[in-house]
Amino acid sequence: MESEIDDRTTELETANRKLEEANAEISRHASKQLEHFACMSHEIRTPLNCIVGLSSLLLENDDLDEELIDTVNMVYNSADLVQGVVNDVLDYAKIESGHFELDIKPSDLQSALNGVVHSISNKLQDKNVEVRTSYDGLLQKMMTTDSRRLQQILYNILGNAAKFNNGYKNTSTFTTACANKIQFSIKDHGKGIDENDFEKIFQPFSQASKETQTVYGGTGLGLSITKNLVSRLGGTISIKSEIEKFTEFIVELPYNEELFDTTVYKEKALETAISKIYPPRALKILVAEDNIINQKVIDRILKHLGVTDITIVDDGKKAVDASFITNYDCILMDMQMPIMDGLEACRQIVKRDGKENANVIFVTAHALVEFKEKALNAGGIDFVTKPFKMEAIDKLLVKLEETLL
Repeated sequence: MESEIDDRTTELETANRKLEEANAEISRHASKQLEHFACMSHEIRTPLNCIVGLSSLLLENDDLDEELIDTVNMVYNSADLVQGVVNDVLDYAKIESGHFELDIKPSDLQSALNGVVHSISNKLQDKNVEVRTSYDGLLQKMMTTDSRRLQQILYNILGNAAKFNNGYKNTSTFTTACANKIQFSIKDHGKGIDENDFEKIFQPFSQASKETQTVYGGTGLGLSITKNLVSRLGGTISIKSEIEKFTEFIVELPYNEELFDTTVYKEKALETAISKIYPPRALKILVAEDNIINQKVIDRILKHLGVTDITIVDDGKKAVDASFITNYDCILMDMQMPIMDGLEACRQIVKRDGKENANVIFVTAHALVEFKEKALNAGGIDFVTKPFKMEAIDKLLVKLEETLL
């Protein structure tokens, strides 16, 4: 009897060891896959930055005729689609490898929702589809959540609703809150989804049918990522649908209120809407970027935003040398460069001048959280990923000017 127990114990220990080895191998494979996707993402984002940056700059030009504006918008929207695909693939890889993290903090819920609706509405201007929204009066507060991921959830669902709306003129969204729970309901009047396909559409790389893939395209990752995000935020997602009538997605999340001063947000919104004309900025900026096209993009964007004192170098060593000769207000630093990379350059500059004087902001095509952590640990004060829009650079400059006062 004792021998049988020993044999059984040995078998269990062997089985557990094999299971641990298998899990470790799966983890190594997932991490390797994430590295591959991250590298691919970097290579795509670098040229995409040129397209998005110059397109956003062109759209600021009031001298363009309607045909040119339409052409630039098509280029801009196409680049936005490519960026969406890259983001989806990278998010999926992060989820699979266990490297996905949330950033939970007090967030302006109303602003987040309005941002999604505004973005989708702009894309639907040529499709004659209106997004109708209804907000609960209780939503005039902040909410503790990951605002960016909440926007991603709503953007994915609302984007699908608009895509499958089947000629109807409106897509509806309703947002209600009660007893520690908030509900987002998004409804379209399209072809509907068969009840047997409800689970299928949340699987990665899956769509309801081959016809859906052929007619509407897409990676089949959006809803899979959405369901994962909802779950990570402690919520649920469900579907109601009738074939050839409608589809309604319902997302429920924990609702933790945060009080805030609404006048601050109203003032910021007013400042943003006042003008596209940027006054001269008395800033001296060093740009470290090895890609010649992206050098021109950031140079033109900075000049449009009122910065005229700009120095550009193409590797980290030159950035270190230039910052020793001249006292710059800010250094916009690429991460991946020849001779010396941006991280090492930042470390040397911060060690010599101090973090508060260096003001290194990383502008890079590396999108993983770990790269942001590396940038901040090296002494950087901020981090923005390519492709960036002109508004993102403007926000960086505003923050910088506030610190220099």
